[in-house]
Amino acid sequence: MKTLLQIIQQFTATAGLTVPVAVVSSTDTQIIQILALLNEGLDELGMAKWPQAEVEATFTSTSVENQGKIDTIAPGFSELIPNTFWNLTNKLPAIGSMSPQETQVLKVWGTPSAMVTFRQVGDELHFIPAIASGSQFRFEYRTRYLVKNSLGVPQQYFTADSDVPILPDHVLIAFLRWRWRMEKGLPYAEQMRTFEMLKATAITSGAAKRPISMSGGCKDARPGIVVPLGSWQR
Repeated sequence: MKTLLQIIQQFTATAGLTVPVAVVSSTDTQIIQILALLNEGLDELGMAKWPQAEVEATFTSTSVENQGKIDTIAPGFSELIPNTFWNLTNKLPAIGSMSPQETQVLKVWGTPSAMVTFRQVGDELHFIPAIASGSQFRFEYRTRYLVKNSLGVPQQYFTADSDVPILPDHVLIAFLRWRWRMEKGLPYAEQMRTFEMLKATAITSGAAKRPISMSGGCKDARPGIVVPLGSWQR
């Protein structure tokens, strides 16, 4: 992956602009604008379902309904990936997110199931009804943190020349090509079309593919007896 500095240097070189030796510390209004456009583009790009933006979170339950802010449990939380929320202690899936109507029923009657039910309330994660503390949970989610600093720590925007994106750098450069031209009042339709094509290709090719199965494969996992392949005799 290219660093922020390398991305801006490549874009400015192809756009016929002065190639900077630094970006974040630059006082050149042109470079300041390009960096602002790139960071703005991260918010737009984050709305797509990038495989690179799918990450995992784990946490331990507390004995109250409100388990805390989702952004604390899952830094950069954008949206939960369905059917990935599991109670690791009991090896059972968690059910949710509950609707407001279902939530009120659960608060009045409780739940007859061994499976934990949850609801996203604003920016908080709630277990309804509350469960005992100490259970381990895990889920996958999409993050809005599309940049990593030089230490590998995820963050939302570029803040240093050494920062690197988790998205393909050629997509970011293509974004800058049309977005910068639009900002300058220049024709940008062809550059935008190229960007959208590159983005769509990068999204579909960014994840490993499963073998095609005419039977549809396994749709979900249910409790049961598991017999590992090769561990039994006829």
